[in-house]
Amino acid sequence: MAESRTRKEVHATNPSECGDPDRVLRDYVEERSIDLVVAGAHGRSALMDVLVGSVAKSLVTTLPCEALLVRSAFSPASGV
Repeated sequence: MAESRTRKEVHATNPSECGDPDRVLRDYVEERSIDLVVAGAHGRSALMDVLVGSVAKSLVTTLPCEALLVRSAFSPASGV
């Protein structure tokens, strides 16, 4: 049986807000009923994440929608 697919428009924005990243982005997502957030990740080592925290990791666990993290080709942890 063939699946029925609905084509949806994709709207991308690059907002600039000040404040706690978790709260600001969560509020932005909730106010606009956003389905997906795409964010960059630095690729730091696990030790650095423990010491300074990871905004990307926090976003994945606090957002009320799906999150796609994209890791940069350059990784400070490996120097490559």
